[in-house]
Amino acid sequence: GTSDGLVTPKLDFTSLTNPILTFDVAYAAYSPAYSDSLAVMVSTDCGMTYDQVYLKGGTTLATAPNDTTGIFVPTATQWRTDTVHLSAYNGQSALFLVFQNRNYYGQKLYIDNINLVDGIAPVSAFSCSDTAFCEGTTINFTDLSTGNPTSWSWTFQGGTPGTSTAQNPSVTYNNPGTFNVHLTSTNAFGNDAQNLNGFITVYA
Repeated sequence: GTSDGLVTPKLDFTSLTNPILTFDVAYAAYSPAYSDSLAVMVSTDCGMTYDQVYLKGGTTLATAPNDTTGIFVPTATQWRTDTVHLSAYNGQSALFLVFQNRNYYGQKLYIDNINLVDGIAPVSAFSCSDTAFCEGTTINFTDLSTGNPTSWSWTFQGGTPGTSTAQNPSVTYNNPGTFNVHLTSTNAFGNDAQNLNGFITVYA
């Protein structure tokens, strides 16, 4: 029935767009009847009140089988990364996070690798080595997207290949005409597209 908590220093969210909390957790319950819970809470009034933004216990919290033989010590494979979205607190300048262990005769509970990131979706942009050239020319495209994208989806009208998932692809244009280029860049927080109509001109 007791609880204890880890409290962060004061945090400033005034410049964040999409604050996201991630942390690693490892836990094994003592038995189906005896298990603990983990809560994450947020205070915007210096600890007078708290909002509960995360709560897991028992089998929902567990990352390993029940353990009644001794103190649970997790192996490398008995960890899980959990994520809490905190965009409801954008603009707050004095905010505290609390990781609270709620005891019910369970087992050892571990948290590690706590990170607070601004989850900004990328903004797609690109350039190429030339935009007007003769047929049969190979053009190198360069990704200029911001926001640290992790994947790319290109479409090259009139080009070979016609699509690509490379960050900086090379494309050959074998036929004259005026062609569009499309790029969608993606990261864990979203995606963005740039479509340039008539971007490429190929001469006979």
